[in-house]
Amino acid sequence: EAIAAVRKELAGLRAALAEMPDDAPPPPPPPPPPQLTAYCIKCRKKTAVSSPAETILKNGRPAVRGRCSECGSGIVRMGPLSPR
Repeated sequence: EAIAAVRKELAGLRAALAEMPDDAPPPPPPPPPPQLTAYCIKCRKKTAVSSPAETILKNGRPAVRGRCSECGSGIVRMGPLSPR
């Protein structure tokens, strides 16, 4: 009895699937990951970090080292590369 109900429901789902158009648009791509920013002392503003690399400071805390995307000087941001 339960199996017959499941088969009937499955047949209804298959019929609904057959009625769906095949040319449905693909789902939109996922949004790009947020760009890592840090304060550049030379530019005196927050800029995007190019080629970020996670490092550990002398006191054991995580930091991210990279280059300023505008002037190319080295910048450091305290904290891990990816949020927990």
